[in-house]
Amino acid sequence: MRRTVLLDVVQKAPQESQSRLLELFDRVAVGDTIRVISDAGIAPVCQALFEEREGQFICEARREGHNEWVARIIKVR
Repeated sequence: MRRTVLLDVVQKAPQESQSRLLELFDRVAVGDTIRVISDAGIAPVCQALFEEREGQFICEARREGHNEWVARIIKVR
């Protein structure tokens, strides 16, 4: 069964956000979605994922509101 997991990294340091995202990504199943909410943009949060898990996910990001960004990351392998 596919599921969506929320990762809220608002007011978290980039290193903590990156490590939490990598840990969560490694725990979810193929087909699952991680919804990341950040107040510092998505690029700093997802940087480690792009570098260390290349080709294993699809990422869609958008800005929602004045200081909120949301990324939808789907694990594909």
